[in-house]
Amino acid sequence: MPHVLLVDDDPEALEWLSEFVKGEGFTVAKATSLRTARIQLTQMRPDVLLTSDYLPVMDGWTLMRRFRAHPHLAEVPIVLMSDQTGDLTRLSAYRMGARDFIQRPFTDEELALRLKAVSAQSKRTAEQVILRGRIAEVGLGTLLSMLDFERKSGLLLLISQGAIVTLFVAEGRVVKIDPVPEGRTPRERLLDILDWTEGRFEFLMSDVVGRDEIEFTTPQLLLEHARQKDDGER
Repeated sequence: MPHVLLVDDDPEALEWLSEFVKGEGFTVAKATSLRTARIQLTQMRPDVLLTSDYLPVMDGWTLMRRFRAHPHLAEVPIVLMSDQTGDLTRLSAYRMGARDFIQRPFTDEELALRLKAVSAQSKRTAEQVILRGRIAEVGLGTLLSMLDFERKSGLLLLISQGAIVTLFVAEGRVVKIDPVPEGRTPRERLLDILDWTEGRFEFLMSDVVGRDEIEFTTPQLLLEHARQKDDGER
């Protein structure tokens, strides 16, 4: 079973996280500070570190830097939990080495989906990053069509002008997008993203589970995007 180290200074939140994560099939170690996290790390190297960005004495950002500088822990994927909003916070997390960023409050389903995807990635090598490049050279419509044709599953990370978006792809079709701005549906946000012409992308192979929030096949999605552009709705 994948092993998760949970770090949060709130004992009640930590206990809830622990029970929930165990119920999803993980083994769990808990820590409320860097000191207790170090003790746990001497006992077992985790497959995933799930940490709050706010901790006493040393915050989650500093903890990430310490992880990345440690030869034994540098490859452990980190999921950062935060109350902060905005693309700049998310971008900072990814730049500092976080594999994923989850904004509070989050749903049980969302947390389970993220942890399972990230833990699956931790079992793979860097060769599982099978695609990376610039959006201007490929085009998101072409990229999604290729993933659909090959029935790929994984996470498609898109970065453009300081904004970061993750597309969850299951057997070739996008089933979830994060984040979704207030006032937009997941499908509307995905149609917005298809207008992006600049930035870069990276696709990581992994299993993706969870409810389909888009409910469009890739051809349906691209046809709807083309129709809206023709009608001048975008």
